[in-house]
Amino acid sequence: MSELEPLSAQEMDAVGDQMRSLQHLNPDVTLVMPAHLEERGIGHAMRAILPSMQAARYKCECIVVANATEDDHTAEYAQRCGAKIVTEPKKGLTFARQAGIDFSRGRIIIQHDGDVRNVPDQHINRHMLGYEDGDVVGVAGTVGFDHVSPVYVVAYEMPRKIFRALMECKHKQTHQKPLPFVSGANLSYRKSTVDTFGGYGDFLTSQNGEDFLMGTRLMEKGELLNDTSDDNHVLSDGRRFANAWRVGNELRKKTWLGIRRLKNPSSFPLDEQFKDIR
Repeated sequence: MSELEPLSAQEMDAVGDQMRSLQHLNPDVTLVMPAHLEERGIGHAMRAILPSMQAARYKCECIVVANATEDDHTAEYAQRCGAKIVTEPKKGLTFARQAGIDFSRGRIIIQHDGDVRNVPDQHINRHMLGYEDGDVVGVAGTVGFDHVSPVYVVAYEMPRKIFRALMECKHKQTHQKPLPFVSGANLSYRKSTVDTFGGYGDFLTSQNGEDFLMGTRLMEKGELLNDTSDDNHVLSDGRRFANAWRVGNELRKKTWLGIRRLKNPSSFPLDEQFKDIR
């Protein structure tokens, strides 16, 4: 697969002019996007979320958390594209996501990843619709990937769906509360709720499993709504699944976690370390 080319200076300036006009000082919604060494892709990500901000019926702000990016131009390019910039020197999604929470001003926070490539126009409105129910503390949309290897569909996506069905069946039979199925690349929550348990603060050292852990915390506080509509389905960069080796590496990691959760969810330690292949 050819290497992604960054937006041109003119393209970044065009995105930035539009984005800055949508940034509010007192927003209802904060979009938080961690980005580690994403100088080639951050402009594409900013351009992808722009239509949903333009279509939003709410005041918004967009924050990019430049995560351990001292050696590249991620922060510079994101700022040129109109983002509010937060710098987090400690590498890791949990550190970056928490820095975004701390800096955000919106009552609802919507998480993305720094490699998001396609966002539906009604994405923000779909998230906000869920909060019309006062019991809802979080909304989980769905995530797909572009430019993936065919191996991904057969060896990763299909088993993932089977695993989810098994988990749902198990919890129906045992009358247990279901486990969360969320992706941090398309997850929102009430800021007031995550502040009650410190956000990502109690599992900052987990570099994989942070989505599961955040979903679990949210479900302890209220209802976590799963929105599987097309209007809340985003696409992220599929380069981590671009060839069989990468798919196999990710599959090995996820399979091991899945087996442990299926057997005993409480055995998943908060401080376990994992290699991030991205």
